[in-house]
Amino acid sequence: MEEEREHGGSGRTVCVTGASGFIGSWLVMTLLQRGYHVRATVRDPDNKSKVSHLLDLPKAGTHLTLWKADIMEEGSFDDPIHGCDGVFHVATPTEFSSKDPEMYFVGKTMAEKAAWEFAEENGLDLITIQPSIVIGPFITPSKPLSIELSIALITRNERLYPMLTRARAVHVVDVCNAHIYLLEHPQAKGRYICSSHCFTIFDLSKSLSQKYPEFNIPTKFESVDESLKPIPASSKKLLDLGFKFKYNSDEYDVGDLCSEAIETCREKGMLKL
Repeated sequence: MEEEREHGGSGRTVCVTGASGFIGSWLVMTLLQRGYHVRATVRDPDNKSKVSHLLDLPKAGTHLTLWKADIMEEGSFDDPIHGCDGVFHVATPTEFSSKDPEMYFVGKTMAEKAAWEFAEENGLDLITIQPSIVIGPFITPSKPLSIELSIALITRNERLYPMLTRARAVHVVDVCNAHIYLLEHPQAKGRYICSSHCFTIFDLSKSLSQKYPEFNIPTKFESVDESLKPIPASSKKLLDLGFKFKYNSDEYDVGDLCSEAIETCREKGMLKL
């Protein structure tokens, strides 16, 4: 298993749950491009998560990458998982995002805690990735919450402004690359933050205003101090393992990340002003 991790896909089979989602769809595409065989599953957002589904995972050699996600309903995807060299669990609790964006993240945090407890009790090889706001082009038919966030200053969705006041972001390509890198790296263990950019709402406003002057993007925000400084989220553990961000903050600012999402929305006719 460890020797195979160093040589990419090489025909190995992995399972991706939540494959119809923003990250999941990109991950499937990236895995296929790298020579993996992929078994993909699509989650019913109305299902209630049950940690006991992890009992269906093979104990030996399993590498489960959890994107702060909820655990699948018991017995939902027995066949696609068995016989796989690894499982990427990237399903998201969409029932939270449609009602309360903050509960979306609460749900993920609670699910990850439950997953760690279950993995320890049952001897599972669990690795989790905590990305910040995932931005970039998307191939799903609808806009994910993180894409709604990235275009909030253009659509004037003020409900989302507080989540952009002091925020962190990462490109979807880097998130997918990190998933695969940790699967293939024999020394990978534990939790990894995956975040390349930290910014304030003023940083985002300035960058997008320069790129899209036609949108007349707001530059003043009520009750937000303009001297506000960003709060970084360290990806040191991931970088120390040898991972490199393709969309790093030295070459790309947060507006560059958002611009790809904006252009995708334009192409799909989803940018309603």
